[in-house]
Parts: sequence; C-alpha cells; structure tokens
Amino acid sequence: MRLIRLFYEPYEVLSELRDASWAPAFVACIALSLLANFVVVKAIGTDVLMNRLPTDAKSKMAEPALLVALCTSRTALMAVGLLVMSFVMWLVLNFRRSSVAETGAEARARFGVVLAVCAYAAYAREAVRLIITLAAVSWHHFARVPLVYADDIKTNAAAFLGPNAAGPLFRLARSLDALMFGFLALAIVGLWKTIPNLRLQRANEVVLVSWVIYVGLAVTLGR
Repeated sequence: MRLIRLFYEPYEVLSELRDASWAPAFVACIALSLLANFVVVKAIGTDVLMNRLPTDAKSKMAEPALLVALCTSRTALMAVGLLVMSFVMWLVLNFRRSSVAETGAEARARFGVVLAVCAYAAYAREAVRLIITLAAVSWHHFARVPLVYADDIKTNAAAFLGPNAAGPLFRLARSLDALMFGFLALAIVGLWKTIPNLRLQRANEVVLVSWVIYVGLAVTLGR
C-alpha cells in the first residue's frame, strides 16, 4: 500500500503517482490532522476551552460540540490550504509554454496528478506532525506542565517570537515551518518523477514559486 510504503520507499512511491488517485492520501491526511487536533484539545481540556468562550457562546454550545468545532476547523483550513496550494502549483506548472519542449512536458500536467503529489506530501507531513504532537503532549503530561494553547506546539519560526505576537510578521513566521519544507521537498521530487520530461530544476522553480505565492496569499488574507 502506497500510504505505508511512502515512509520507507518515498522515491519509488512518488514515481508511481502519475496514474494514482489522490483520494486515499487526501482522506488519510484529513484523518491524521483530525487526530492530532483531537489529542491537543483533549490535552488542554474542553472544560478549560469552554471557560474561554464569551458568556453568550457558552449557553449555545455544549462541550462535545466545541470539541468537534475545534478539531474540524483547523483540519478544514489544512484541507483548503492543500487544495489551494495544489491549484497554484498546477497553474505555475502550466503557465510557461513558450517552447515546443516545454509544451510537450507541461501540457500533460493534469490537475489530478499535481493534487496526488501534494496529497501524498501532505500526508507525510501530517503523519510527522501527529508524532510531534503526541511527543509534546506526553512531555507536558509527565513533566506536569499544563498545555495552555494549541499553538504552544510549534514547528515554525513563530516559536522565536513573543507569546503575544500577531499581524503580518507572525503570519510570515508561521509559514516558515520545518514540516512545510519537508512537504515542498517531497512535492519537488513528486513533480519531477510524475510529469514527463520535467527537469528537476524546473520542478524546483515550480514548487518554490507556488510556495511564495501561497505564503503571500496567506499573509495578505490573514491565515
């Protein structure tokens, strides 16, 4: 199964995605994200999170509903971000067709193939994120240090900013994520191996340009 083989045969699996469906990796990615969010919310405590809500909101929402809302909201943002990143990457990949060689290589870049590459890369990213989340929650539990906020578990440059950091600088720092860099590396290899005649250098350009556009959108829109 590709989802398992990806962790010990990543090069081979990424080479097979030209005719593979994106759905299994996309669904697995969502499941892992939901599980990681659930672990964090339960570690903080739904009662604690409930007490942070405004008074009028407390009367309208039960703890189970709050648990579902917190878990699904972050996962929904992740899923939408994955679709947007895949679409931007597909647009960038097919933007330049100035020569016959480029047209032959990039005209066959179907959106489904790009989405499959991104979905498998995101699946690996979310699997590592889940492991890091479990390790961080376990440390907080055994060290008897309460986990206060979900954002206390950071793998990005926002960890070097103050606890009250906000605004464009915070959003930019949050985009400089170690796990995202791993996603980009897998996406580069995936595009290189699945798009016919696509050079590695061009794959690098496509992914990096797409990431810059994606980060620009995220910072501008406040995500």
